[in-house]
Amino acid sequence: MSYKFLYFFTFFILIIYGNVIAQLAIQLSPNPQFSNVQSNWQATFNWNGNDKPQVFGLGTIQTQEGEILQQWKTAPFQLQRGRQEIQGNKLPLVQQDGMTNLHPGNYSFCLVVIDQGNQIELGRVCQSVQVQEGSTTLPLEKQKGLLGLQSSGYARLSMQHAHLADSSLSGYYGPQSFARMEAAPKFVALGIPLEARLFLSTEEKGLRYDLNTISLNFDQEAWLQMAREKAQQLLWEQLKDSNSLAAQNLAFLREQRYQEAMQKLGPYTKMLEDSSMLAQLKELEELDHIESILDHPLMQETGAKWEELTDKYGIDDPERLASFKDSLRIHDPEAYRELVPIFARGPEWQRLQEKHQRLQQLQQKLAPLQQAKKQHQAAEAIRTGDWRQFVQSPEDLQALGVLDKKESLLTSVKRLGFGNIFPRSSPLLMEGISLKGVDVAVNPSSWYFSFTAGKIQQPAFLSDSLPVGYSGKLVSGQMGLGKEEGNHLFGSFLLAAEKENAQLPDSLQPAWPARKNAVFGLEGQFLLWQDALRLKGEVYQSILQAQIDNSGDTLFNGQPEAKGVAMAIEGELKIGKTLLAGRMLRLEPGYYSLGAPFLLTDRLRYEGRINHSFEKLQVGAFVRRDRDNLLPRLWTRTSVTSAGVQLTWRPKKAPYLQVNLMPYYQQNDRQDSLAFRQLTSALTATSGYSYELGDWRASSTLTYAQQLGRGKSIFDSHLLTATQGLYKQGGSLQATFTRLSAQYTSGHNRTMGIDLSGSLSLFKRWTNSVGLAYLEEQAETQRYSFYWQGSLPIWKQLNLQTQARYDRYAPYNQELNRFSEYLFLATLSYQW
Repeated sequence: MSYKFLYFFTFFILIIYGNVIAQLAIQLSPNPQFSNVQSNWQATFNWNGNDKPQVFGLGTIQTQEGEILQQWKTAPFQLQRGRQEIQGNKLPLVQQDGMTNLHPGNYSFCLVVIDQGNQIELGRVCQSVQVQEGSTTLPLEKQKGLLGLQSSGYARLSMQHAHLADSSLSGYYGPQSFARMEAAPKFVALGIPLEARLFLSTEEKGLRYDLNTISLNFDQEAWLQMAREKAQQLLWEQLKDSNSLAAQNLAFLREQRYQEAMQKLGPYTKMLEDSSMLAQLKELEELDHIESILDHPLMQETGAKWEELTDKYGIDDPERLASFKDSLRIHDPEAYRELVPIFARGPEWQRLQEKHQRLQQLQQKLAPLQQAKKQHQAAEAIRTGDWRQFVQSPEDLQALGVLDKKESLLTSVKRLGFGNIFPRSSPLLMEGISLKGVDVAVNPSSWYFSFTAGKIQQPAFLSDSLPVGYSGKLVSGQMGLGKEEGNHLFGSFLLAAEKENAQLPDSLQPAWPARKNAVFGLEGQFLLWQDALRLKGEVYQSILQAQIDNSGDTLFNGQPEAKGVAMAIEGELKIGKTLLAGRMLRLEPGYYSLGAPFLLTDRLRYEGRINHSFEKLQVGAFVRRDRDNLLPRLWTRTSVTSAGVQLTWRPKKAPYLQVNLMPYYQQNDRQDSLAFRQLTSALTATSGYSYELGDWRASSTLTYAQQLGRGKSIFDSHLLTATQGLYKQGGSLQATFTRLSAQYTSGHNRTMGIDLSGSLSLFKRWTNSVGLAYLEEQAETQRYSFYWQGSLPIWKQLNLQTQARYDRYAPYNQELNRFSEYLFLATLSYQW
């Protein structure tokens, strides 16, 4: 090994330990899309000093003539060794002067980093920036006219052609040809940001599900952003007077949030005042860089060779090392020259290992306290940080009192939609339906109100002759006290009525008469111990009435009415990195909600789970028990008991491993020939590793899955999947092999598949992916597939995406059931 390499490595070690003069290099990346530039920059720091100083930033924006328009001072932050990226909008400001917004034009942006301890300048950078036209969102009071466009939205036009050839199949339900149009423009009307959604497709047919939709929704995120910008402008003017109402509200809000943050520290508050504990925390911070040094490839190579030498010759002792070096220099000069770098670096690597052991001890001992220190620093930043941190949430905006009544009300709107809507509520009350109507939810102050009403969309049909339901009308709502995501108690109701379609012949009418449904209930949630404990419960009573048809029969075995109760109770407790959760669910057989048509009833479930995260290991487990026939009316009762364990290990320099084991036992209470007992276990193990392979980035993944069944059904299946991928800029290659082997009492199944694919960029713009797949089952049936995908930017935000696929099914020695599928899909999309 040459002496040039020794010189290079010695210089490298000197840099690591800070034996050269410490310097700070800064690379600045301002964002020109916003006029308020001081909160929209990103800096990359490269610090080669031996310590981790507390620093702060001084920033200025000035004209080309030198006039300073904005200047500010950031809150202190710690400078880390090596490369560190910091975003300006994540860093609180403690001082700010000058204009709030800038007009379009060219400016000079400078950032200076100063050591807080000795007030020495560590580095500075200046860069020209250009604020562009249209980068400023107009404040609410300055928006003119009824309509103003926003710079976001998309539109897509898709066409698919599918063809089935060479087929003797009947009742084929494969890919279909269609044309679709989608659009989601955002705009402002009467000062209110809205988002429209349009979906039209030729897939909709007269007797099938109503796919075509159009809706108009209130854009809450856009409104909050507009409200924040207005609040910042108003506060900037009012905070100049410390006696103003806004200044008093801000001071009160700061103190309230500070006290809340300090309460979360609990017993750690006194520990952070203990000098011995603080000394250990300082030692932990000083050793924090050891892991990054040991992860360096040169150090890993040194460690491997040094351990090999010490295990073989026992040279960890300085005297033995000196004796070994002298002997090797005399008897084998060539080997000595090759090992000189290891002799030079090995003892240092050994000392780093000792420091690393001390680091691990401190990490294990002080991890909670270290986290508490970060929380304490965050609490202090509340008192001294930038006032703009208090104009983020709707609650803050209302507490500061900078919005008028209309703006305050809109800030409280959670949902507001018209047209084709997909309402969300409790899964026990309303889930899995779409309505043509209105959906609104508001949560101002301490009360909550939501209302949903509309026509249930035309129901889905399995085929043109097998309808599965009626259309109808539905009204639902909630009202109560508290915040939707916090402590609350809401009362809920749902009223729905199905309507027979007189245009359909009797042969297409559902098998049951139209029904009327009423559901009433309560829902509550309580958060305790700084949100560490969450308790939630809900209970609903339903009444379902069926209209008597011509034969006098109803859906309920001659009974005109069905009643039932549904309830759920759940809890969640967080203790450090441990999560404990439990749930009880009871759904009586008479419970029906036409707002949740796919809800399974007549079941009782108990379940619990636990999750814990170690440094590199995550562990989880659950147990669950289900049973039916709650109100004995069936000839038997069935129960299922299941459990599961999940382990995930993700080391830094080794393959990850994830293992899932889930056995479950199913039985009924019969003692005769109809008795059912079944034990099934499922095991899945996945391992993967990413690594460099020349100029390529490689990824290997191996998955094994096993299912065993004993009892009424006996089976044993094994699935093995191996994937190898190679990736680099401009292209990729991937191969997947799958093999399934399953043994049943009635026979067996053997399946083998291979999938080869690759991607390539042509002309630096056109991205293409091509794949070939082969699947063989039971050595009887073969499937050949070819697929291609492409993406081509046409003009600015206009993009063309294409997809083609060919599948060939060919059973051995059979002419029947052979067929081919052709599919081509093209999508033209525009985003602005």
